[in-house]
Amino acid sequence: MRNYTTKKSGSFYLFTRLLGVIISVGLMTTTFAMSATTYVLDLRSTSNFVVLAGSTVTGTANTSITGDVGLSPAAGSYVTGFDGTNVTGILYVVDASGPAGSVINATLLQTAKSDLTIAYNDAAGRTPVPTGPFLNPNGGNIGGLNLVPGLYKFTSTCLITGADVTLTGSATESGYSR
Repeated sequence: MRNYTTKKSGSFYLFTRLLGVIISVGLMTTTFAMSATTYVLDLRSTSNFVVLAGSTVTGTANTSITGDVGLSPAAGSYVTGFDGTNVTGILYVVDASGPAGSVINATLLQTAKSDLTIAYNDAAGRTPVPTGPFLNPNGGNIGGLNLVPGLYKFTSTCLITGADVTLTGSATESGYSR
């Protein structure tokens, strides 16, 4: 039987401990820098919108939305399933054909759609590419999931079927997908 002992003094031991600390601090700094810069996305004028679409917005039975909803450039008549009581926020449209309670503001919607394109292109060009739970969560069907802030990537269709999706975050946390 051999007994191994470690010498806890001497220059080699101190050097290896110091090297370990430097590497650990370096990794923590890199991780913090990546999370602070990689995942912050300036949403500009889109930050209050929870739905911002171009061709149609359809609410089904028991639809409830908290936040602003916008449709542009399609006519307001392409917003269906909303009666003014199921949106806690503002429902923006480009013309008077929208549902009761909607607000006409084509300029705001045009700006928001432009800002959405800028934010999307920024997110799409980010590296590193998401992995683990941020890459194709639940095979692309996010119904029933609670998504935390982060960069999500879907390599095919992203669907919300079977149950609601919950987006968890705050005004200081950005979550987006590409």
